[in-house]
Amino acid sequence: MKQKLSSCCIPTLLIGLSVTLVLASQCSNYYPFSSEAGDLNIYPGIGLDESLNQIYVIGKYNNSLNSPFGYPYVFSISTNSSNGNLTKQYPIKGEIPEGPGFTEYDRLYSYLEKYKYMYLRVNQRGSPQIGIYNPTTETFQPVWATRNIPLVIAFNQESTGIVFSDFGIYKLDKIPTTRDDQLDRVLLYQKQITNGISVQGTVIYISTMEGQFYRGTTLCRNCTQSNLIPLFQDPVAKSITGFLTSSSHMFYSSSLGIYSVPLNGSIDQRKTLVSEPVVSMVINKAGTIIYFTTSDAKIKSVNTTDGTITILYTNQKPVGQCECAVGFSLASDGSCTQCNGTTLWTSQGYPFCTKTIDGNKPEVCFQAWQCGYEPFSICDGKCTCLYGFYGPNCDQCDGQVAWSNGYPSCVPNPTISPLSK
Repeated sequence: MKQKLSSCCIPTLLIGLSVTLVLASQCSNYYPFSSEAGDLNIYPGIGLDESLNQIYVIGKYNNSLNSPFGYPYVFSISTNSSNGNLTKQYPIKGEIPEGPGFTEYDRLYSYLEKYKYMYLRVNQRGSPQIGIYNPTTETFQPVWATRNIPLVIAFNQESTGIVFSDFGIYKLDKIPTTRDDQLDRVLLYQKQITNGISVQGTVIYISTMEGQFYRGTTLCRNCTQSNLIPLFQDPVAKSITGFLTSSSHMFYSSSLGIYSVPLNGSIDQRKTLVSEPVVSMVINKAGTIIYFTTSDAKIKSVNTTDGTITILYTNQKPVGQCECAVGFSLASDGSCTQCNGTTLWTSQGYPFCTKTIDGNKPEVCFQAWQCGYEPFSICDGKCTCLYGFYGPNCDQCDGQVAWSNGYPSCVPNPTISPLSK
């Protein structure tokens, strides 16, 4: 059954969680339950909400030992900022730092202003997935599994559908919110792999890992690659970090900067807008301003007409800001030692607070022994029973229990066929 996602993925009111200004020494007294916030690790990806005049990024603070600490957060900053400060919007929950259920967010893939959807990329058990994070329910809804798939998506903010490529170029006449939504996709071009894709009306623009740019159309059906119209080639585009279009130009970014070329132009008309390493970028609806993040964790904007660059944010260590370890609450004395659940410890020596369920089980686990009832239970990020076993202690089996090297297995009772009687 598909779950209806509410369009409330960016709250209008800020949620203040686990953060306050306290004396740095007071916060550090309770390490590793709390730590003074260090530099912010800004992850790849950037979102824009013109209706709220906000830029969004995600990231996680370092601790006093310069290691990532606590929750990752969604941060915002005004599009009118002049080297200002980021504002925390909400924590991104659901990470599991180690074990078979390892889960880590690593990218803001796209933000859709119309629906307030925040598409994030998460690494789950070594398999990347892209989906929607809902801060109201604090849950991640997977939409794409992208392991060994060269997925590139063009979200059109003015449209109710998307164009995307993996091992072909496809059109989907809906905004996907579940895995099953992809079943309605329509093949436009066969076998084409891209590293950038953007749409203007019914016209598709793509870049490839060979540095070649093409033009196509959403009206094609099951067309071959030869039906794409070659535009120009640029070696820089072999490893781009972003690809955008306006009604008149295409823009692509790399570790060298941001470049613009007229939609129907040639490489001879290429202009350099930015000359520094660019990690991610997003463009406004008018096509006049590109907002981008840099390799040194700055947020900037560039005017696509006159090339004026504005610094919105420069990464700097917060003063006296205390961060709690995951799941812990900040008390008035600056401590973060209160856990309303079960405290687990990572192999790096950090505490991790998770809910206690079913009386005495942690909601999240790193190893099977944390679940209890060994050897009938296993840990896959959550405590579950071995296959075939069930019950509160995972020791019930509809059959015979067989043992091998100290491990049980449930062997079902043989089914007697009526014909054998």
